[in-house]
Amino acid sequence: MTVRRAIFWLHLAAGLVAGSVILVMATTGLMISFERQLVAAVERGTYTVAPPVSGAQPLRPEALVARLRETMPGAQPSGLTLRRDAAAPATASLGRERTVFLNPYNGAVLGEGSWLRSFLHEVERFHRDLALGDTGKAITGACSLAFLALMLTGIYLWFPRRWTAAAVKAVALPNLRLRGKPRDFNWHNALGLWAALPILILTITGAVMSYSWANNLLFRATGNEPPPPRAKPAAGKKPAAPIALKLEGLDQLWLQAEAQAGGWRTISARMQNANALAFVVDAGDGTRPDLRRTLIFNLKSRELERTEAFASYNLGRKLRMWVRPVHTGEAGGIAGQTVAAGATLGTVVLIWTGFALAWRRFRAWRRPPAKAQASGKESQSPNSQAPAVLYR
Repeated sequence: MTVRRAIFWLHLAAGLVAGSVILVMATTGLMISFERQLVAAVERGTYTVAPPVSGAQPLRPEALVARLRETMPGAQPSGLTLRRDAAAPATASLGRERTVFLNPYNGAVLGEGSWLRSFLHEVERFHRDLALGDTGKAITGACSLAFLALMLTGIYLWFPRRWTAAAVKAVALPNLRLRGKPRDFNWHNALGLWAALPILILTITGAVMSYSWANNLLFRATGNEPPPPRAKPAAGKKPAAPIALKLEGLDQLWLQAEAQAGGWRTISARMQNANALAFVVDAGDGTRPDLRRTLIFNLKSRELERTEAFASYNLGRKLRMWVRPVHTGEAGGIAGQTVAAGATLGTVVLIWTGFALAWRRFRAWRRPPAKAQASGKESQSPNSQAPAVLYR
């Protein structure tokens, strides 16, 4: 067995074993490629607010939370977000999953998001861990590594054995006129070539988010010590609920945060711990870590303890903060999201054509020798769509 043939069988086996999961991840990834824009478009009419009179000022945070508790008895918001846009609603976090939209001018509860928000949230769960929690995360993580191996071996197998114009064209340029096996071969190779780099980036960033060793490797590669692992709850116990916002002095601290923030677009408050309140100040659209900073105030002294800005982090942490925006394509704005969406669509086609080629190989193997020979003669006829040697 030659090295090329061994790599081919490794490529085929990995594709068959991990292909179904990768197909689910690619399909769901394609569905949530423009999640932020789609949800904003659907909710714009429902959750857009208007000042009751020209120049009206929104309620202060303490009053907003108080109105929320009156409307939803027992509600203990763990976070509050205000936006500078006069037509944008305020949002309150109730635990880890629920988000409530509020009219910032009277505190009225507007709702908990559109059906599309809920639907795409479930799609994201399938994309991340097949909606199976830690077990699913282990499966998707392993399949992401298998996909990395598929891409690396695929790059090797892409190189034609003979560098002729026909051979290069058959694996480099998509041909929409082909049918059957020649089409599957052509699309599999051509899309694999042009989508290889973005798919590799998506796969590597996905591995960093899935595995602690990959995350630690990123830090060590930059000469920085990895952060300590997060403490996991004991077996059978749920993660601790976020700490509810403390209202005493919230308005005063919020004003201090606004004064420190400068050109902010959103400010979110959450409890850092029982004695510290953190304000996350964002000057962008929520996707760029270099436009965010965190102000942490001491609740007892009401003074600013420290500011955590992107520029103050070490290189390892800076790169880690960019991992998710790069994975979603949001780091490059709408153009980056389009590239990421194209890569996931390419992955769907790669898996589909890979399965089709494997099925045709299996059928040829099961076919009686006489029929197989006749088929081979037919494929080499002058009227065939391309030289048969290119599709073996």
